[in-house]
Amino acid sequence: MNKPLLIVLVLVLIGLAAYTLLGTRSEVVPEVPETTVKPNSFEAEPENGIETDELPEFQVQVTPKKVGGQNKLEFAMTEAHGWWVNHIYVEAWYRELNEETGEWERKMERPVQYLCKDVLRFNETLVEETTLTDPELDDIGGDPGTTENWEGRIYKWHKIFKKAAP
Repeated sequence: MNKPLLIVLVLVLIGLAAYTLLGTRSEVVPEVPETTVKPNSFEAEPENGIETDELPEFQVQVTPKKVGGQNKLEFAMTEAHGWWVNHIYVEAWYRELNEETGEWERKMERPVQYLCKDVLRFNETLVEETTLTDPELDDIGGDPGTTENWEGRIYKWHKIFKKAAP
């Protein structure tokens, strides 16, 4: 028998043996309790809602917080009509008051952007938070200031629902 063919045959036999030995092991998959599973909650739709094309009126309050040594931004979001909104993107700009002009001026190259993990439900306030990164902190001089220093807005969403009549 020729030598290259013998080498290939031996390698195939080693591969089959390894597959047989390793392939028979069953993997242990940890069981995940249903209470911790929250699939696509940011895309949830209400059971009693009617989709609308009307423009929403959002209010966003941005509050800087220090939690466990980390600088965070808390977003509190509402919609004036009490509508349900899903797949929400919010952004926040740091700003400072110009003493000479009395105008607020943005002090960031780009805003902090965040995709909400939940939906804004009928007549509720959605509150979520994100951690400021080192580059974001550097961009604002290291101090996140107060609520007055932040301007927030919802700049993108997927669907808006009015509450269906009973």
